[in-house]
Formats: sequence, C-alpha cells, structure tokens
Amino acid sequence: MSEALGDQFPLNPFNQLESAVMAMAKEYHADPMNKDIPASVVIQYIPHGDVNQQLVNGSFLTRDIKSGEPQLNGTYCQCPFLSKEEEYKDINTLDDYLLDEFDMIAGTLEGYFLDIREVEFVVEQGNVYVVRNKEVKQKSMVTKLRILADLKADEQITDEEYVTSLTPNELNSLLYS
Repeated sequence: MSEALGDQFPLNPFNQLESAVMAMAKEYHADPMNKDIPASVVIQYIPHGDVNQQLVNGSFLTRDIKSGEPQLNGTYCQCPFLSKEEEYKDINTLDDYLLDEFDMIAGTLEGYFLDIREVEFVVEQGNVYVVRNKEVKQKSMVTKLRILADLKADEQITDEEYVTSLTPNELNSLLYS
C-alpha cells in the first residue's frame, strides 16, 4: 500500500480505509483480465483490544461429540491482548448472557450446516464476534443423528432433508454397527 500512497499515509482511520479500498480498486481495474467483471470488497471489523483491555477468546463445540447432547463444550481465556497468559477455563463458567448468545450461535450454525461445528470466538466490550467456525471431523454417528433429530423436532428441516443429509456410507454404518 505504501507504493500506492507514497509518503502520504493518512493518520485518520477512515482515510486509511478509503486509501486502501481505492488502491485495491486501482490495482483490480489495471488488470485487463478483470474487464467487465464486477468486484466487491468486504470490510469486516476484527476485535483486537488494546494493552489494558480484557478480552475473552476461546472456542467451543456446539454439541458433545460422543452423545450428541446439545451442550456447549469448550474453553476460554480472559487476558489482555498480546498477553502470554494462557489460563484456559471451562466455557460453562462464563456469564449466562454469553452462554445464551453461544447457544443461539450454535443453533444457527447447526441449522445451516446440519452438523456439529467448532466455533472460535472473541468477546470485546460485551459483544460476541465469531472469528471462525469449522466442521468437526471426529464425531460419532450418534451425534449426527441427534442433531438431525433435534432439527426435525424443531421443524427446521423436513423429512426429506433429514434422510438426504446422511451419506450412503453413514446409513450403511448404522445398519451394520
């Protein structure tokens, strides 16, 4: 970016953002391969805190990986940004409002992916930010069935979605286990 701005790097964060977007747009449009191809820029706030601010960061599974019980399972650390402190605690010791927020996030993700998820998060000034969520590879078939049964009971999926969410190998493992 310094090449695009030269020595005129703005101190105002909004001007920095504008300069960065303009530099990316200029570079994009300079490439003839991009002619007539629309582009977009996604700008996302990423919490980072400062040296004196306490952040809560950690990860959780949306369910128990063996039983499929809808119970949050994970850890968190409450420490200043860039701290070397790594004292992780059970996620279920957090305030109820955060656990309620995590339960809502878990339900939304399971409803979309029809599977258990691992969620990485940051809490800054009381706001929850999902940093990333990913598939959990090591889980039992019971967990998969329990998620689908719970989604079906809550009328979030149809009978057809319930059945088609299972692969032939998963169905086979149910028959011969």
